[in-house]
Amino acid sequence: AFWALTIIVERLLPAHYYTHDMIDHHTDQRVLTYLIGQHLPTIHAHFLRNHLDLPLITTQWFLCLFVNVLPLETTLRVWDALFFEGSSVLFRVALALLQLHESDIISATDG
Repeated sequence: AFWALTIIVERLLPAHYYTHDMIDHHTDQRVLTYLIGQHLPTIHAHFLRNHLDLPLITTQWFLCLFVNVLPLETTLRVWDALFFEGSSVLFRVALALLQLHESDIISATDG
């Protein structure tokens, strides 16, 4: 487990993902916001309309690499893809989760 974590932190994720300023993580969150706007415009508009800050939802997804977010078997498949394809997998999984739950997201309102 230690060596897997070492590979993830040192080789697969951007260099400043887990630093005190987390600049690369913040960059990834902005990229994800852009991708949602491009690929899931209805969700993007819903987030804007409800003043929802996306990192409130997705920070845990990215920092914990979907552990405790997805079932274990699914998380391990995501990690397999992460090791094989790199960190772009995180964006695809996040977009897929949002798309999968689009109707629930759109129907949710504040209150």
